[in-house]
Amino acid sequence: MKEYPKLFEDVFSSEKLNRRCRPEKISIVGNVTFQSYAKEISSLYIEYEKIIFKFFIKFYLLSSKFCYFGRRKHGLPGKREGHVINRAFSLFVRKYCGFNYRSITLNFSYKIVLSYIKDFFPDIDNIDVENIKYPFSYMNFGCLALVRGLDERMELLEHGEKNKMSFNSFADYVVNYIYCKNDEIGEDKYLLSFTKVIPFPTIIVKK
Repeated sequence: MKEYPKLFEDVFSSEKLNRRCRPEKISIVGNVTFQSYAKEISSLYIEYEKIIFKFFIKFYLLSSKFCYFGRRKHGLPGKREGHVINRAFSLFVRKYCGFNYRSITLNFSYKIVLSYIKDFFPDIDNIDVENIKYPFSYMNFGCLALVRGLDERMELLEHGEKNKMSFNSFADYVVNYIYCKNDEIGEDKYLLSFTKVIPFPTIIVKK
C-alpha cells in the first residue's frame, strides 16, 4: 500500500460538519459529564460489535453446514447459490427452527462481516467457535464497510488500527488516499458514496 501526502480536505472532520454538532451546545440529562457520556456510548457500541461479530460467524458456520440435493450452502455475499437451495434453507429454518433467518442475513452488518470472512479466518471450517474474537480494537464495522471494495482493504484497516484512528480520522485518511490514487492514474476510479440503500459511507470502485 502506497503512502500519500495529505493533499485533500477532510470530509468527515470538516468545519462544516463540526458546526452542526457544537460541543458547547450539548447538555446531558442527569449528573453526567460530556466526556463520560461519550465514553459510555462508545463502550456500549464496542461491546455490541464484539457480541454480534461472534454471533454472525457462528450463524454463518451453522448455515453453511446445510446441504440440499448434495449441494452445500456457503452463504457468502456476492456468491450466487441459486434459488433452490436458498428456498430450501429458508423453509427449513421456518419449519424446524421457528424463525425467519432473513432477519439476520438482510442485516447490512452481517453482509459486511461475511465479506471479510476469508481475510479473518482463512481456514474457516476448522476454527475454534468458542474463541472467535473481533480482530480489531479501533476499526469498527463502519471502517470495514468503508473500504470493503478496495483490494488493499486489509492494509488500510491495519494502518488505521496501528495508528489508533477513530472512524472520522480513518475515513478522512481513506478519502485522501483514494483521491490521490485517482490523481495518480488520471481518472476518477474511486468514489466516496453516501446512499440510503447502504447505511454506511462506502468507497465505490468504478469498473
